[in-house]
This record gives sequence, structure tokens and C-alpha cells, in this order.
Amino acid sequence: MLNFNAAKAIFLQFSFQALGLAAALLISVLLAFKLGAGIESDIFFLARRVITGFTEAINKAMVVVYIPVFIYAIISSIDRATKLLTRSLIKSSLLSCCLVAILLFLSDVIVSLLASDQTLEQQSQTVSILNIFILLIPAAVVSVVLQGFCKAVGYFGTSEFGKLFPRIFLLLALFLFTPSDQVAILAYAFVVGYYVFVLYLLVSVLRYLRSFQPVGGSDEQLNKDGDGLAKRRGYAMIIVLLASQIGIWLETHYALSSGEGGLSLLEYAQRLGNLVPGVLSFSIVGVFYTVWCREFALDKGDDIQAYLLHWLAIGLLLIIPISVFTYIYADSLVYLFFYNEKFTMDSVEQSALLMQLVIPAVVATFVVNFLIGWILANPAFSILKIISIYAALDCMARLITFEVFSDTHGLNGVAIAISISTGLMMLFLMGYCFFFKRSSTTFVYDALLLKLMLIPFVVSSTFIVSKLAFDNQGIPIALELILSGGIGAGVGMLLLLVLRISPKQLFALISRKER
Repeated sequence: MLNFNAAKAIFLQFSFQALGLAAALLISVLLAFKLGAGIESDIFFLARRVITGFTEAINKAMVVVYIPVFIYAIISSIDRATKLLTRSLIKSSLLSCCLVAILLFLSDVIVSLLASDQTLEQQSQTVSILNIFILLIPAAVVSVVLQGFCKAVGYFGTSEFGKLFPRIFLLLALFLFTPSDQVAILAYAFVVGYYVFVLYLLVSVLRYLRSFQPVGGSDEQLNKDGDGLAKRRGYAMIIVLLASQIGIWLETHYALSSGEGGLSLLEYAQRLGNLVPGVLSFSIVGVFYTVWCREFALDKGDDIQAYLLHWLAIGLLLIIPISVFTYIYADSLVYLFFYNEKFTMDSVEQSALLMQLVIPAVVATFVVNFLIGWILANPAFSILKIISIYAALDCMARLITFEVFSDTHGLNGVAIAISISTGLMMLFLMGYCFFFKRSSTTFVYDALLLKLMLIPFVVSSTFIVSKLAFDNQGIPIALELILSGGIGAGVGMLLLLVLRISPKQLFALISRKER
């Protein structure tokens, strides 16, 4: 199972994530209709952000550690992998119970720090909703261990499909219950769905263990620095986790300080603006990180270094045009999905502007995650040193930009600060990987790389021209979006033919076959 095809793995992971994407979009639409953008939605989003931001940070940190550790164990023997999985599940369960106790004790303090502008009654409501969301932490932490194992063995779609369960339960709550006690019911539904997700993952892992076949590797093949590298990755990801939490809490605090509904408007804008690019980014980086860890574990790192820029270019080929499309049609997209009597035209205009302001951060986040994944997978890098510097700079950049721009531009300043701080971190990591530590990676610059870098700019230009052509023509919004998207995709496919880049060639490049 470890000898999976990277191109197929990305396609499989994205396909399952697309189902989650549709569910997430439907949830956002229903939330806009049921709660709008006011104090009730602020309470829900604040409580969910605190916990999901925390669990997502743990997810990234622990998966980064567990994927390579499980790869080493599975290559060695199934007994080693089973014992490691059992110990990891026990430890994660105990850790999660401690986290629940700590967060329940500190929930009042957390809310008072983040929502200092809310009234005491509103803060009390927020604390009660936050305490419900805290109950999902055991399921979230245990699921990370199981997800790491699934990805290590090549089950890339399993965890993404399972993540549908919390969303399905949330959708059922939105459809079945009235808005009177909606927020508490939504929180409980999400928590129950998360525990169903864990059961699904556990069944999938047990099925794999029953049908396990030896990989064919041996301990002699393994990179001897595996255990020490795993520890360095673990410490590095704890640092990243802390920096991520600080960033989310700063963002939440400044959005709430901008006024009633500010956090909700930012949440809607980020959800819609990052929907497709975010899914693509997660799929590409998640699969490639697993591939890199596997190759370095077997001392085959030299074989993959020459492809790094090409893989980054392929990711940008997909993410840049989609982000540009989202930017130029932001007002149409927000109006189409969210406009209703509770989400007024003023909310539509404000949310669309916020979405445009955070779009640069979407592209920059992909590059940041891609390069952090490469640094963590590559033993040639001083992982702890570079990650510590990155985390310190990230916190400083966010604190300074949030303070400066939220003071002068209010809620819009929060979105501007997100894009600027993420862009600065992207430039820092690019400078480190491509210039300062260039000796750690062998880059190949060829005609194919130049062609791959050209395509997203041509397709993006097509979207801009289409927008100008269709404006004020009386075309329905949905039809305009379909026509513009279709024209852009058609130009992209035509450009691939003109430049003589076949899909087969791209798949071969992703899977590191001769092209």
C-alpha cells in the first residue's frame, strides 16, 4: 500500500474533499439564512473558531509527526505498527482528557480575552456554547492519530470522507430545528458527528490491519535518523501549533472588536474565498508530504529534489486562476450564496470586500504550507531552528499588522493584515528554501517549468476579460459565473495543447516518472 501513485492519491483526496466542500458551502448558506451576521452568529463562530482552530492546529502538528513515524513502523513490520498505533491512541486519549479539563476551567478567561467588547450576558452565552464544543476535543485528538495512520498507508480519501459526518449532523440540525435554541443544538450536532467520524476511522484502520501485506522493505533500508527526526518534527510542530493559535486568537479578537457581526462577516468571507483553493492546497500538500517522508525514510531523497519547483508550479497552476476568479466575482458569489432578509445587501458588500482582501492570503498560504512540508520532510534542514524563527516572525507580523491596520481600517484592516502577514511569511520561506539553503535542494529549471508558470497567468487574464465583457449585459449571475468559468477552463485546456503538455505528462511528473 505504501507504493501509491501520487497523482491518483491527490485526485482521490480532492474528490472526497469535494463532497466536504459542497457540504461546507451548504452549511455556510444555511447559517447565513438562519443566523445572518449578528450577535447570535458571532457567538457560534467565536466558540467554534476557538475549538476548531485548536483542533486543526493539533491535526496539522500531530499528522506531520505521525505520518513519517507510521511509515517507518509499517516498513519494518505490522507488529511494530500495531503496537505504535495502540500506544499512540492511549496517549492521545489521556492527553485529550487533560486538554478538556484545562479548557473547561479556562473557558471564561478565553472568552473574556477574545470578546472583551461583548456584554456579560453575551459572554455567558458564548462560554456555554464553547463548553459544548470543548467536548469534541477527545474525538478530534484521537482522530488525528487514526488519520496519520490512514495517510501513511495510502488511504488518502478515508479521513476526508469521514469528515463529512460532523457536517452531515450539522446540516440535519439546521434543517430540523428552529432558530430559537439553534446555536446550542448546532454545537451538540457537530460534536456528535465528530465521534461518529472517529468510529468510521477506527473501522477503516482495523480493516487495513486485517488485510495487511508486507511492504518489502527492511530495517537496513531505513534512514537511521528516523527516531531523532521524528522528535525534531514533534517539537517543531508544537511551536507551529502555538503560533497558529496565537494568530487565530488575534484575528478573532480584532474581528470582534470591529463591531457586532464583524466576526461573522469575516468567517463567511474566508469560508467562501478559501473553499476550492483551500481544498486543493490541503490535497496537494498532504499527499506530497507523505511521499517526501516515505522517500527520505528509504534514503531516496535525492530522487525527488529535482521535482520540487515543478510540483509547486502545478499547485499554483490550479490555485492562482481559481483565486483570481473568486476575487473578480466576489460580490456575485456572496450575493448568490448568502443574500437573504437576515444577510442584507450591506452584509453582502462588506463580506465580498473582505473576501477580496483575504484572497492574496489564500495563494500565500499554499506556498507557506508547501515549503513548511518540504522543510519538515527533508533531514538536510535545521528543522527546529527554521520553524522557531518562522513562528516568531509570524506572530510578530500578525500582531503588528493587526494593530496597525485594524486601527485605521476597522474590519477591512483585519483582512488586509491577514494577507500582508501571510505574504511576508511566504517571502521569508521562499528566501530561505530557494536562496539561503539552496545547497540543500537540487532545483531543475527547464522549458516545462516555464510553461507551467505561464498557464495560470493566461487563464487568470481570461477570467478578467470575461468579467469585463459580461458586465452590465443583463446576464443572470449564475449563468455569468458558469460562462466565465467555462471560457477560462477552455483557454487553459487549449493552452496545454498549444504548449504540448498532456495530462499524461503532468501525471507522470507528479508521480516522478520519466516524461
